[in-house]
Amino acid sequence: MRKTYKRECYQACQAQRALCITTKRKKSTKRQAQGRRITSAESFVPQEYSEEIIGSAKVIALFKSSRKGVILGCEVLKGKLVRGDSFRVLGPMGPMYTVMIKSLHIEKDAVRESVKGQQVGRKIRDFNKARLGDLVESFKEHAEHYVKPWQPHGKIYYP
Repeated sequence: MRKTYKRECYQACQAQRALCITTKRKKSTKRQAQGRRITSAESFVPQEYSEEIIGSAKVIALFKSSRKGVILGCEVLKGKLVRGDSFRVLGPMGPMYTVMIKSLHIEKDAVRESVKGQQVGRKIRDFNKARLGDLVESFKEHAEHYVKPWQPHGKIYYP
């Protein structure tokens, strides 16, 4: 009876490993089907990132949260703020804090996005250096395709 139990456990473990291997294979085939194949040499070439600023807001109120963190009361100055995008707090000396927007509230209602002129609240964890008048920017980072490696032009220049 004990040997059959061990055998069943071993078979279940082997089935789980096979499932993991097949799911890994499925992910790689999806990646190849989605677009361009990436060779191992290209993966070492650094990517370029560009930022697109979607909106900005001004901190008009600060509220203490019951848990760790602070709630920033902001008024949207231009663009829009969307939950899920990255944002940064800009103080007088430059960027102070960068994180993703996890919650966005207008009064007590959770919203997905807010547009120019609206007053919204957002919670920030483990950061309490924000002050009234600081700016908040919402942005998206776009990864460019791999940078083409340097190649000589084939011309010789004599000084």
